[in-house]
Amino acid sequence: MTENLRIGIPSKGRLSEMATELLHQAGLQFRRQERTLFALVKHLPIDVIFLRTDDIPVLCSEGAIDLGISGSDLVDESGADVAIRMPLGVGHCRLSLCVPEESTITKGEQLDGKRVATSFPHVTR
Repeated sequence: MTENLRIGIPSKGRLSEMATELLHQAGLQFRRQERTLFALVKHLPIDVIFLRTDDIPVLCSEGAIDLGISGSDLVDESGADVAIRMPLGVGHCRLSLCVPEESTITKGEQLDGKRVATSFPHVTR
């Protein structure tokens, strides 16, 4: 007996909706039941697993899922050893440096040696 193909997609948010629609357009028929973490694809040996977006690249690199749909910013930030096989061209992310209006900081180089709060500590170095 072979194992099902495991596809990881975001569990919530705009990327979750886009990933679900993309899989449906590809002919994968599944329905997520409320408060469940996975769905079985009808008539195919495929499991769709709903995950936190941050976890998808790491779980893919560890082999816990066979493929995942994730933002390239999250792949870069995770440092996970994965190959991007098909850029989907959906969802766009922009990282921005924000400072108070009265700040004298006008470019990133002025922050050398400073501590910066960010959700992307690896990408922003």
